[in-house]
Amino acid sequence: MTQQENAQILALQALAWLAADEDRIGPFLAQSGIGILELQARAGETEVLAAVMDFLLGDDARVVEFAAGAGRAPAEVAAARAALPGARCPTGPESRPDPAAHAFLAAAAVCETILLPPGPKCKGPQPEEPA
Repeated sequence: MTQQENAQILALQALAWLAADEDRIGPFLAQSGIGILELQARAGETEVLAAVMDFLLGDDARVVEFAAGAGRAPAEVAAARAALPGARCPTGPESRPDPAAHAFLAAAAVCETILLPPGPKCKGPQPEEPA
């Protein structure tokens, strides 16, 4: 299996985990703007799975709770998101020249919550040019 296929499987597990509890799926639906019927129809689409992982990674407690229930390390959740299209910041070794910084990002699963300067190593939103 490819890294992206493994990431999709973990994202589907995350979606099932969210859907199993109204207190978890409700905020996801509200944040993503997707309705329950659309979610059911598009659950396997990469864009939806990426949104699931983005939502999960938006809260450290959610990441830890899901990872524990899935028998995974929180770093695997961040790595799975990075393997899906549209990741804003890779968590692979190439994303940071300093291995210690990479280990911190992966272990904490906070790549998307740390303000990183845009550049060739992190393709985050580029700042607008002054008018």
